[in-house]
Formats: sequence, C-alpha cells, structure tokens
Amino acid sequence: MSGTSQNGSPEVQPRIPGLDLGEKIGEGSTSTVYCAVHRTLQRTVAVKILCAPAGENPAPPTWLREPQLMASLTHPHVVTVYDAGEVGGYNYMVMEFAAGGALRSRMRPGHPWPPDEATRLLDRIAGALDHIHERGILHLDLKPENVLFADDGEIKITDFGISVAHTGAGARLEGGYFCGTLDYCAPEYRAGLALDERADVFSLATVAYELFTGRLPGRVYVPALRHNPRLPKSLDDALRRGLARDPDERYASIKQFQTALAGACRKNAGRVNHRALAALGIIAALVILPLAVAKWWRPTAVADPEPSGTQAVDGERPDRLVVLYDRSDDLALFTGPDGRGLVGSLGAPVERVPAEAGGTPLPPGLPLSVWPAPRPVLAIRSPSAWGFVYPLQDRTLAQRVVTNWPDLLRAVAPSGQNLVKAGGFDGDCLAPGHAGALWRGGNSAGWSASRQITLDRPRDRPDNPALLLTNLDPSQSGNLLGTYQPLAQAPPAGAVLVLRYRARSLHGHGSLAVYSGMPVAIPDDETGPVAARVRGLGPQLSADPSASGPAPWLYRCPNWVIPTTQWRTYLVVCELPPYPTQRLHRNLVIDLAATPQAATDQVWVDDVELFVWRPEGKP
Repeated sequence: MSGTSQNGSPEVQPRIPGLDLGEKIGEGSTSTVYCAVHRTLQRTVAVKILCAPAGENPAPPTWLREPQLMASLTHPHVVTVYDAGEVGGYNYMVMEFAAGGALRSRMRPGHPWPPDEATRLLDRIAGALDHIHERGILHLDLKPENVLFADDGEIKITDFGISVAHTGAGARLEGGYFCGTLDYCAPEYRAGLALDERADVFSLATVAYELFTGRLPGRVYVPALRHNPRLPKSLDDALRRGLARDPDERYASIKQFQTALAGACRKNAGRVNHRALAALGIIAALVILPLAVAKWWRPTAVADPEPSGTQAVDGERPDRLVVLYDRSDDLALFTGPDGRGLVGSLGAPVERVPAEAGGTPLPPGLPLSVWPAPRPVLAIRSPSAWGFVYPLQDRTLAQRVVTNWPDLLRAVAPSGQNLVKAGGFDGDCLAPGHAGALWRGGNSAGWSASRQITLDRPRDRPDNPALLLTNLDPSQSGNLLGTYQPLAQAPPAGAVLVLRYRARSLHGHGSLAVYSGMPVAIPDDETGPVAARVRGLGPQLSADPSASGPAPWLYRCPNWVIPTTQWRTYLVVCELPPYPTQRLHRNLVIDLAATPQAATDQVWVDDVELFVWRPEGKP
C-alpha cells in the first residue's frame, strides 16, 4: 500500500512480521500512525512509523528514546507500548490502541465544558503526569491531540516523541531548536532555557483553561470568569498561577496544581444559596407532599414494568451530538418547527460534519466503519449507548429523541407491539438457509466452524442466549454474513420506528448492521421532496403479486457500527415515508462485515426490539 504523506514524501507501509496494518489514524511531521491487527493475539493495536525509511534518511540514534521511556511507565492513563524495532529500513513502535479518539475531537471553540466534567478529566490527566514525573520524565508535549480515549471512556496520555528524563532536559535543547506545540508549551521551553516539572504544569493549565472557557489563553492572562461567569474565583486563581510566564511564580509540581483545581471546584460545589433552599422548601410543600398523599391514597397497587434488558442508567443523558449531512439545507431537518437553533442537549453542543460525497474522513470517536446512509443523520452518544436519528420531514424528531433519550433506553416494548419475534433469541429460533418462520440464516451453503451464525450463551452472560455471528476466516471476511426475519406486521405510514438492540464483539473489528427494510409504495405521479429522496435511496423492487399499485421502493437505514468488546445499547430511530408498506421484502436484517476488510471477529447480538413510537407521548 502506498500514497503520499502530508509532508509530500512517498508513503509506503512496511510489512511488519505478525501485524496486519490497516487505515491511517494519525500523522505528524515525523511519523505516521496506523491501526493494525496482531495476528496471533487477534488484538487491535496502533503502530507508529517514522516517516523516513531508516536506510534512506536514517532516524537519529535517539529514536528509541520514546518507546524506552514509555516502557518504563505503568499507569492506567498512559498508553502502553508493546514493541519497537526496525524492519525493511523503517523504525516502528507498537502501542495500545485507543478507539475513542483524541480529546481534541470533543472540544469546540467557544464552547466550555461543564466544570464538573472538565475537573474529572483534568484530575485523570494530572494523575498520569504525576506518575510520569515520579519516574523522572518530562512529557513536554501535552495537548488535546495527545490525550486519547479508550472505548471504555478512560483517557490515555500518548506521544512521548520529545519527552526527556529530568537529567537530560538541558541536552534536549542543546541544538537550539524548538520541537513542541507553540500554544501549549511553557515560555521557558520556547526560549531554550532550563526545564523541569513546571513546564508540564504550564501545558496542563493551558488545557484546563481551554476546557473551562472554550478558548486558549493569550500571552496576557484574561480572567477565565470573563469567558465563563459560572466558574468560581478560586478556580480562576489556580489557572492564573498555573499559566504564570515565570516558572518561579508557577506551581512547583503537577500535584500542587491538581490539588488547587480540586479544592477550587469543591468550594464551588459546596456553596449554598439560601434563597434557593427556601424556594425548594416551598416546592416541596406544594408539590412533593401532595404527590406523597396521592400515592398513599391510591386504592390498588400497580406493578412496576419489567426491565427491558438494555440496562441503561436512569437519567442517562447524551454527552455528544454529531450531525452528518451532505448539503447545508439538510440541517433544516434538525432546527425544530421554528427553523431556529440546531437540536441540542445540556453539555453536548452539536457538531456539524459535511460528508462531501463521502470523501471526508469520519469524525474520530464515532463507532462507524463507513459513512452512514441515508443522510442527514444525528449520531447521539451517552455513557452506555449510541443512537442514530433519521428524520425524513419531521423537524421535531431529533429534538424529541434527545429530550426523551433516557426513556427510549429503558422503555419496555410489550410483546404484542414488538415487531421482532424472538428478539431475545430464546429456543430454536434460527434456521439455516431461507427457511423457518423466525430467523433465517441467509446463504448458509458455505458455512463452517470459522464462518457461521449460531445461537450462543456468551461467557459474560451465560443465562442469556444471544445471536453469535462468527467470521474468523480471513479469506471470506470480505463477504457479508447475515440473517433476516420477515416482519408480518406492518407499521403505519409515516410512523416513527425505534430499533433497539445490544451488541458486543470479541476483538472490536467487525462491522455490524441491524436494520429494517420497508418496501413503500410511492404513487407514480408523486414528485414531492420526500418521494424524490426515497427514490434516490433505491432500489426499486419487483411488484408484490398480492398487492396492487406500483412496484415499491425499499427504504432502509443500514447503520454499520463497530461494536466494542463490552455490551452497549444501540438505537436507530427513523421516520418512515408517508406511503403504505408492502408485505414482500419487509424484513429485519442483521449483517456482519469486516473492518478492515481482512480482519476477523465474532459479534454477539441480543435484545432486538423494533416498535412504533407515537409522537403524542413518551416512549
């Protein structure tokens, strides 16, 4: 595989024994980072390769400093290095892969983070830096791009390319050149002066200021409260001292700065507004007491609804919203009935990402292997779930999903309203080939132990059967492996459908699509924008012999997600076209592919529910 790097040099991937290199996930002036699969362990890793082959323009003999420094560190918030070496004239390093992307992808200029969330994140970063300093190492390049998120939400500090031991800080600058990132590096580093822990204190304070205010600090300190009046003054004092241009006026250690930040935020959280307490007392007297009396007088007991199996956290709220679209007028589907602001949620501003006909790379951190289609679509993340919303003409749909997100995660779909039969995969519900009344195994002629669809009881949930899609044959991994179920019950035209399921994978490589296919009969003379959009998605199917009218067009929203190694809930909410559906080809489909194409994986799917959400009420 070859191409051109951002610095103009030819980009050729070396063949590293035991590794299958995949897509490029990062690039700098001196190196390129790829996602890769360790063949023996079937584990996803990150591989950093120096841009210039060692034989043509040899890397400096100090290139091993970075992996050697990282190998000396053992901390849950520091990226682990597995190997380093040279092959075919290339120097490389194999590291832990962080699937959640960089902190930079979760920051927007002018949009501060909620103070409590920023404080929790900074506390973990400070803990990692304190560990690094205890081992006698200076990082010297802390910035949002070098703070990564694992798929479980934990952070990992990476990129020790310019890091040095305390004792080597002077020698690092003997060449008289500056290697850091200007906005985040301490003034003494830029000036080529002596360095110690206080240089990393400055970098962490810069990241903190940016998180709390949504802006970078300038040369002259501007109070953080001016950009974010909700911050306590004591926090502003801590930031001011951490960003002092004279290192002697700065905190002497990361631990001191960490303590100051935590103390300032505790003071803010501990403030009591006595007027607010009085108001709360009145509310309690007027609202809570009557509710308690009403509950006491209720004549009959009402059983609590059974859990849906999604295991969502009560009160869980979206923490990331991303609109993926093709044209600027697509955004009108997310502006509400008055056509004003985009859909939003407290603490989760909307990111707008134009697809540009699929040529733009997907935003980091999304669990997608390819651009979703159709577009536009709103991607929603919360601590235990991912969701995708496909409005067709209803501008209120996306905002209603965000507002009702906790209810959608834990809503119980009665068996009579769940369009999916055997969505819990109990009993003998899977038949090979295109036979059976429930799940049909698709083309099962070539199935084997390394490539098949079965029912399984995963080790982490032995009492709960699930569908297991096994794709461990690299020669066949590029072919779809799928099953489907005919849907006998037709949802009403224009209905909002909610598809909810849980999934996890063995290695985190498989691409999974769970979606409904709805053939809709569009009148031949219909020329409106909704009809044009549905026809543009295609394909047009053969006519149903049992139904009158024109041949239907298939409407579907096949989201390809990459399940993590932990169970997560996935929601797909789509608005059906305002045309009747036809029985033929009306299916729910589950497909497995590979990411990248040569990768192999096993994916479990469970708790599949498809139900109609009535717009007049909560789920």
